[in-house]
Amino acid sequence: MVESTQKYKEDGKSEGFRHYETARRLIDEGKFKAALRLLLLSIGKEPHFKSYELAGDCLVALGRPLEAVSYFASATTMNRGIRAPLRLAETWFALGYYEYTMLAANEVLRREPENKKAASIRTKAEKGLAEKSNRVR
Repeated sequence: MVESTQKYKEDGKSEGFRHYETARRLIDEGKFKAALRLLLLSIGKEPHFKSYELAGDCLVALGRPLEAVSYFASATTMNRGIRAPLRLAETWFALGYYEYTMLAANEVLRREPENKKAASIRTKAEKGLAEKSNRVR
């Protein structure tokens, strides 16, 4: 386990966590640019998968999905949950990268074999890939 060098306030919350909490509130208000700025500060102080996931969400909301990919991919490696790889699959699909979509969807299905969203997006990606290869011929 990595030990944090964060200094904690009297309430036990680190500066990085305070940035994260404020960013969550800003996201709820639809202020994605301000939230992203705070999430990046939080990541710089105290890397955590939730901050990476939310930074990716902010980037998607700001119309910057390609930049979001690296944040979702990082969150996927930092946590065993399914949210990050599912968001990664959805983002790759929206960008038209069907092979990468299938890889991310397969990771979700490895973690949660009955996940219907991942199975659905994988099927859509397979169809998209088939259509792409038919156009090339």
